Amino acid sequence: MTTPSLIPLVALPIPGDILSCLQSAGYLYYEDIEHEGSTRRRSSARRRWTLTQGSPADNIVKKFASNTKLFWKAAMSPPEVKTALDIWQEESELFGIVTFCKAIDDMLDGGIPLQSITEFCGAPGSGKTQLCLQLCVDVQIPNIFGGHEAEAVYIDTSSSFTLIRLSDMADACISHCSLIARQQGKLPASTFTMEAIKNGISYISVTNHIQLLAAVFQLSDILEKRNVKLIVIDSITFPLLYGELSSIQRTRLLHQILDELHLCAKKFKVAISNIGVRDIGNG
Repeated sequence: MTTPSLIPLVALPIPGDILSCLQSAGYLYYEDIEHEGSTRRRSSARRRWTLTQGSPADNIVKKFASNTKLFWKAAMSPPEVKTALDIWQEESELFGIVTFCKAIDDMLDGGIPLQSITEFCGAPGSGKTQLCLQLCVDVQIPNIFGGHEAEAVYIDTSSSFTLIRLSDMADACISHCSLIARQQGKLPASTFTMEAIKNGISYISVTNHIQLLAAVFQLSDILEKRNVKLIVIDSITFPLLYGELSSIQRTRLLHQILDELHLCAKKFKVAISNIGVRDIGNG
């Protein structure tokens, strides 16, 4: 009978301080912790590695032991395997968020794509924020008109969110959908109102890079609870350009933010739109 190989703790996603504490107490492999729910095993471990009861390492082991099934299942589960055909079929079932700008919609094959990050770049006053406000309205268009009938999250780092302009866009979109309903002999969507559109946009005001990180890392919780299909960030780089951050720190934070956003886009099938400012490495 072949003895299964042991899995070193260093190969698992464990924070460095916790890993160091466990290693100093003699815990070198996953299997050492996996069975720590047993009092007999835990007592044996203390005798073997002189692990004193109530020590930091002992407390960590107890914590891991109480959550071992959930923690290790997540840590050890292999990544999902898909064929190229599976991916193509999934993506072909998704449709973008229309912008009502024919040139942009044609360029993007129907609108802002889901499961990806789209960045709008241009000179100040070129309409980047206006386009994102329009998308916050468009993502809420009812299914009967070919829309997503979903919600939006707007993370504002530059105080560019304008409620008056949003109201004008919402009013125009409601009128447009009502006109289509009359032309096609449909009843207007009673839920697609000015109040419903405003209620369908979750607004988060951010003033520094710490708040931006907090906002981005709470997106998963929001997406779990609400039917969100659009996340707008205006903009990611703005709070990173000021303060005492070095160029290396800015780049590191930017990568952290983008990694989390990519995960959210893929997992929850949402469109993420960012308004570009300028090169993060400059300044």
